[in-house]
Amino acid sequence: MPSTPIVIGHFRKQGKSVGEATAYLAGMSVADKNELLFQHGINFNDLPNWQKRGIGLYWETYDKPAYGQRSGGGESGKILSCQ
Repeated sequence: MPSTPIVIGHFRKQGKSVGEATAYLAGMSVADKNELLFQHGINFNDLPNWQKRGIGLYWETYDKPAYGQRSGGGESGKILSCQ
C-alpha cells in the first residue's frame, strides 16, 4: 500500500482524524487509492520516489562520555538521536 500515507495526509488536511482516514482506506486496493488521489488532482506516478515509498525513523537514546572543563571528565550524558 505505497500510497496510503499520502492519502491519509490528504484526508488530514480536510480535517479528518487519523482514525477516520485509516478506517476509510481500510480494505481499499492500491488502484483505488491512486484513483482517489487522481480525483483530487494528484497523479501518484508524478510524485518523487521518497513520497511514494515513505520514510521510517526511530529514536535511540544512548550514553556518551562527556569531556571538558564543565564536566570535569569521566561523566556521561544521555543523547537522543534520530536515525
